[in-house]
Amino acid sequence: MMIPTLLVGCNAGSKITILGVSSPNITIKSGFESGLYRFSDMNNITVMLYDGKLTKPDQALVIHTQWIPANASTPITSKATNATFRYINFFGGGNDKKNVAVYRGAGYLYPNSTPGQDRLNASVWQASLRITDSSKGLEEHFDQAQLHGNFTAEYDPGAMNQAMSQLRRRVGQMLGGPPYVRTDNQ
Repeated sequence: MMIPTLLVGCNAGSKITILGVSSPNITIKSGFESGLYRFSDMNNITVMLYDGKLTKPDQALVIHTQWIPANASTPITSKATNATFRYINFFGGGNDKKNVAVYRGAGYLYPNSTPGQDRLNASVWQASLRITDSSKGLEEHFDQAQLHGNFTAEYDPGAMNQAMSQLRRRVGQMLGGPPYVRTDNQ
């Protein structure tokens, strides 16, 4: 079974491109419909971009900053920081998506606005992804990929915590074991 190529509508400023490295002819362009984030300091920004319902997304991208930006330790600007990326794709079975593929990696996040405000505008680049978990019998759509683009997310820590908890449970149920998504600031 192959994961279908995803070409979905996108909001201006919310375009993420995932390009296969080992299969350069595979490009997944995901314009995530919505995004939420929580913020406690520059070391703790967590973003969830998603398509579909918040309680049951069709796909989601979770971005979490790794550490406080420091001059000369990240590319281009002192505001950029390292981040982890987790891309989750639910598919198959019509509206009742029965399969999941989880890709993880790391790259850079550059906030174009000040974190902690109502909306976070940010860019991501040089994020490498690799498949880490999937439903049984799934053929990999791509095993390695690069992710880049930009997004806008709304500040709503309460909704974000609830969404992350639901996402963690759903992925765990589909994989038959403990999922990777954490509800704390990891």
